[in-house]
Amino acid sequence: MKIKSKPDAIDFLLAKLVEQLPVAAQLFLDAVESGKKKRPDMLEELHRMEQKADEQHLKFLDKVGDSFITPFDREDLFAMAESADDFIDTLDHALDLIVRFELGSLPTSFEEGAYDLLLMAEKSVTAIELIKKPKKLRATWQEISDLENAMDVRYNETIAKLYSGDFEVFEALRLKNVADAMEKAADNLDVFARSLARTGIKE
Repeated sequence: MKIKSKPDAIDFLLAKLVEQLPVAAQLFLDAVESGKKKRPDMLEELHRMEQKADEQHLKFLDKVGDSFITPFDREDLFAMAESADDFIDTLDHALDLIVRFELGSLPTSFEEGAYDLLLMAEKSVTAIELIKKPKKLRATWQEISDLENAMDVRYNETIAKLYSGDFEVFEALRLKNVADAMEKAADNLDVFARSLARTGIKE
């Protein structure tokens, strides 16, 4: 994304935070598809990304707080930054659970969900580039919303399957905790897209 701004400008700092979303999502997808032995190293990498995102988030908040005039509504800016940061936090939490629970091969629905999270993250980067193009932004927001709705359906199907009796009780509970975290990650990006769409409409 090319931004004609000073290195510490608000839009630049927001873009730097958002561009980490697909990187983190790709790492999470790789971990979900990987074996048990590789995941701890991937978790450490995601931890580092999460810490970097936290630093970028704080830097962004400081910049917005110190600015007398902001390019967009402060409430929308805060919502976008917080939801983007929360997305990476939640992926980190989900992978941490997978490692701590020593889960092996995960159900196909988890791989499908991780892939949809990657698509949502990639479209979030696209969306922020379209903030001054409301019609195109609206279309991209709709795509993110459609993916989030698909995640909701898959989540319900996954929970029904976990509680069907096909899984041992504690295994089902462990997998449900991971599914909950992935669902929350999708919600984070939906909040981000909605906040961005509001900003685009105001523009």
